[in-house]
Parts: sequence; structure tokens; C-alpha cells
Amino acid sequence: MSGTYPGEYRLVRVAPLEPAGSRDGSRRIAFAVDLDFGRVDEMTSVIRNTLHWHAPHALQIDLSRVGHLDCAGISGLLACQAEAAAIGCRLSVCHPRPIVARLLCLTGTFDALCGGGAGEASEAGL
Repeated sequence: MSGTYPGEYRLVRVAPLEPAGSRDGSRRIAFAVDLDFGRVDEMTSVIRNTLHWHAPHALQIDLSRVGHLDCAGISGLLACQAEAAAIGCRLSVCHPRPIVARLLCLTGTFDALCGGGAGEASEAGL
């Protein structure tokens, strides 16, 4: 994930959440790498930079292309979620692959990060 911010990284895309013309400033970050101990610092840096540069009202972390998430990645997401809440931004995870969603359920963090309940967990195949 090298590059300068703001913009795009090789394995990350930061984009407006709403169609062009939306003014609420919501953003989506789509990761396409494993989010584990070796990448947690880069992941949190991208999220924190997005919070700093864009000050979004809502920030979605798209995990549809993340094949592996470990406890360090989960801890990083939770820490960023708390930082986002402190500045009035709602950070949530969306589109986790079934294996990632299962880990979130097993660690008791699915509801906190995904913002859903049993309905969203069943959509993820759990």
C-alpha cells in the first residue's frame, strides 16, 4: 500500500460512498489485501488519513476482497471505529467474505463492526 495520500493505493481504493453530487461526505475504503498483523499499521494509516483528509459523516470499510483477517486486524478496525466516533463519524464494515464474517461472529465483534444483527449475519452465510 504505497503511495501518497489522498488518492489511491495499489491495493486500496478510497471513494465517495454516495453517487456524484452527494454532499454528506461519506466515504468507502475497499481493501484488497489480507488485513493481518503484518498490514495492520498500513490499514489503520489509510483509515486515519481518510478520517483526517475527508472528515466523512460515515465511513464504510469494504472487506469483499479481503481473504484473511486476524485479531490484529480486528483490533485495528475497532480502534479506528472508536477514533471515528470521537469525531462524529460512523465507521462500519461491509461485505465481509463468509470466512471473515465468521471470524467476526466468533470474536463477538460482528455486530459492533458491521452494525447489523442476525439478518446481516445470515446474508453473510452464517
